[in-house]
Amino acid sequence: MTGKTSATNPNAGPLEREETLAIARWLSERISRHVGIEVWWRPDSTIVLPDRDGAVHAEMMLSAMKQLATLHPALTITPYPLDQFTERAQREAIHLAPTTILRGGGKSVRLSGLISGLLFPPLLDVMTFLSAEPPLQPKTKAALAALPRPLDIEILLAPYDAYSDTCCACSARSRRRAGTSD
Repeated sequence: MTGKTSATNPNAGPLEREETLAIARWLSERISRHVGIEVWWRPDSTIVLPDRDGAVHAEMMLSAMKQLATLHPALTITPYPLDQFTERAQREAIHLAPTTILRGGGKSVRLSGLISGLLFPPLLDVMTFLSAEPPLQPKTKAALAALPRPLDIEILLAPYDAYSDTCCACSARSRRRAGTSD
């Protein structure tokens, strides 16, 4: 994502035309079921108020997700202005803008901040995983189903170190190929 809009881009947003075409092709090969995209945002402001963090890049994230949703018919987007949906944001424990929630296959993944650069390909991988049958062995699926409550996994990444995002994506891919969940 470059952050600038191109006049040659058919789907106005921060993604350049070449990126847009490559992502659309990639999604068409991998997305098989509906994935909902929720973007919790507020207008960008460099002014920090005492009752909240400043919103930086929220408008760009909203624009990028709107553009992404135009690239495949199984992707839908719902923008939620934080100031308008305050009660729901509190129920959902959403405090940062932008926060993006991806929902599909009865699962959801929450991402906070601007997902760009090296973090964008793992975002697309997450969409793929939410859209498809989980790549788990039947024994593993049965063990997960027997858990008394949903399993929460928190992954913390440093956006531009040489390892975090690559290791996360490679780990998920190798588990999928091996058919394990460890």
